[in-house]
Amino acid sequence: MMRVVFARATAVAALALLALVCWYYPANKLLLGAGLGAYIALLLWRPSWWLAIVPALLPVLDFAPWTGWYFVDELDLLLLATCVGGYLRYGKEQPTRLPGLAKAACVLLALCWLGAAARGLLPLPAWDANALSNYVSPYNSLRVLKGLLWPLLLLPLLRQSAGPEAVNIERLFVPGMLGGLVLTSLAVMWERDTFPGLLNFASDYRPTAPFSAMHTGGAALDAYLAMAFPFVALWLIDGRHHPARLAAGLVCLMLGCFAGLTIFSRDIYIAYAASGALIGALICAHRVRRGALRWQQLAAALLMGVLLVWMLSHVFSTSGYRGLLASLGLLAAAV
Repeated sequence: MMRVVFARATAVAALALLALVCWYYPANKLLLGAGLGAYIALLLWRPSWWLAIVPALLPVLDFAPWTGWYFVDELDLLLLATCVGGYLRYGKEQPTRLPGLAKAACVLLALCWLGAAARGLLPLPAWDANALSNYVSPYNSLRVLKGLLWPLLLLPLLRQSAGPEAVNIERLFVPGMLGGLVLTSLAVMWERDTFPGLLNFASDYRPTAPFSAMHTGGAALDAYLAMAFPFVALWLIDGRHHPARLAAGLVCLMLGCFAGLTIFSRDIYIAYAASGALIGALICAHRVRRGALRWQQLAAALLMGVLLVWMLSHVFSTSGYRGLLASLGLLAAAV
């Protein structure tokens, strides 16, 4: 009973904060209110659908170049609306159990983040017109702290929306991540087509796609692609080989490969290789347990993998990004 009361109080607080932010947000108030209201109504009807909507829109809800808002952004509005709709329906279903080790890890992570935020924020500076106008402001610690506070606030909704045996993670969250990957990859393609040319690999142009925070450097786009791309493998290796599912997965695979290989970043190349190796190891271990793969075949495949990595490293050291990209293209065509 106390959980339901706390959930309703959280929904009311989120609604009040959402109304306050929308009042100052530089946009048409009628359209903004109608859009957020429709989203909240959708969650009241289908509360678990946020598992697909939020990850799909997470990489593209960034209008800072037009609004000038980057301490509070459009994703915050979406997540506040998610809390309103989700916590109003909280308690209707039995939440998925969270292991004790996961709870302990969340507590330790929260303590680390809070300590880091306090170190960046204190001593608390005077509030003035420049407090929220630059990244070197001590108040920027609060902007970074949002990266922890939002997952913790949404964790109870995730446990309830996951469904029995966490079935909604595969049914909703994975397609949502693939949707975000497709939107991000299309943004990369549009930016490359606008500036150096879609297939112009002679220029080491590095796109930023929808991530405006990359105007100060950093690797937000690299990190997102590294996080989202493994979900393509999760989608493709599923046992249900429906033609439409396979076609959608292959489209995501091609778009993700193009976006990852044309941002010319060592980080994303290593991330793609590491995630591919891990997924391959899990598949091989599963097949060995079933007896569908012998250890001799696994050893031969591992030897071939090591040889392939050595050859691609040699290509990169002598021909750079373009030689590596050409080699990967030929390898993909051969496969």
